[in-house]
Parts: sequence; structure tokens; C-alpha cells
Amino acid sequence: MNIEMGQLFHKNWKLKYEGNFVNDRYHEKGEMFNKEGNIKHTGEYSNNVKRVQCIFYYKNGNKCYEGKFSNDLFHGQGILYDADEKIIFKYKFLNDIEQI
Repeated sequence: MNIEMGQLFHKNWKLKYEGNFVNDRYHEKGEMFNKEGNIKHTGEYSNNVKRVQCIFYYKNGNKCYEGKFSNDLFHGQGILYDADEKIIFKYKFLNDIEQI
């Protein structure tokens, strides 16, 4: 497996993704950015799919959600934050379904 570091850009030339690729697909650690150039989320990928731990961000750069993923689905523990990064709620998911 040949892992390469690279970048993708939006049509407006703002950075869209920076991280590792394998066969032109997101792989392992990477960061995704919105069209304004602000960080959208960081995480680990396998074949363009979010897996393991990911962090999503508000436009102001503060954490919005931090949690685990499996096959692009919420899976495991997760924490939802308000815009000031105060914890709103802690979740537990199983294949995108909240567990109570």
C-alpha cells in the first residue's frame, strides 16, 4: 500500500482536504475544510469513509462534536458541544442509532 500526503481544493481554490491518500482516496489522518477555508472536521479515513475518532468544528473553530465512527456512521462514545465548547450532552451510538 502506497500512502501519499496531499491536498484537494474547492473550485474557489480554498483548501478542501489535507491528509493522506491511497489510490486517490482519503486514508488514515486528514482534515476537511469548508468553502470559506475554515476547518470542518479532522479524523481518520479508510477508502474515503470516516472511521475511528473524528472531531467536527463550528465555523468559529471550536469543537462541535467529538466521537467515534465506523463505516461513516456514528459508532461508540460521542460528545456534543455548544459554540463555546461547553459539553451539552454525551452520547453512545451503535451503527448511527443512539443507545439509551
